[in-house]
Amino acid sequence: MDGHGDTGFCHSATVPPDVLFSWPDDVEHGTPRGYRLHISNMQSPCQACRDAYNQKTHADRVRGKQPTLAVPKTFLARLLDNAPLDLLEEADQLWGSTVVDAIRDA
Repeated sequence: MDGHGDTGFCHSATVPPDVLFSWPDDVEHGTPRGYRLHISNMQSPCQACRDAYNQKTHADRVRGKQPTLAVPKTFLARLLDNAPLDLLEEADQLWGSTVVDAIRDA
């Protein structure tokens, strides 16, 4: 005998992960922890959890390894236009007044 019983047939069934898993009360959707919980339970993460995970991953990259950050010129121009004088002078020292003026004219 091959261990499959008298008929020789092997039966199997696939059970969706949602049937085997219930979402714990202490974990919210829309969080990085919720994303990891989806993944660990073989579920496709919901959009809220995916968005939260992507935001955290990007923020971690900015805080750690990423030496530069891409910022739209128009947004940076608005920041410079509303910056106090001491910060505007610091921007001039960092980038030069020609660059600061070019950004503000954007």
